[in-house]
Amino acid sequence: MTCAWAAHPEGIRSSFRTWCGETEQPRELAEQALAHVNPNRGEAAYMRSDLFERRRELMEAWSDYLLQPSGQLSVD
Repeated sequence: MTCAWAAHPEGIRSSFRTWCGETEQPRELAEQALAHVNPNRGEAAYMRSDLFERRRELMEAWSDYLLQPSGQLSVD
């Protein structure tokens, strides 16, 4: 994955979302981590959890990925 996003917040968000897809993170978890609103009002009405602990683990994995030494970034 190319990391040419350093100066653009939307590039960071896009890189995060791409990483989530490449590492097979659950879509709903990735979207909630990005604070996206579920457009399906029926589904959103029944979602009672903020998935806080799972989002914390996801962000820790993202942090570990970003803190790898230069040249060693991989999605496996």
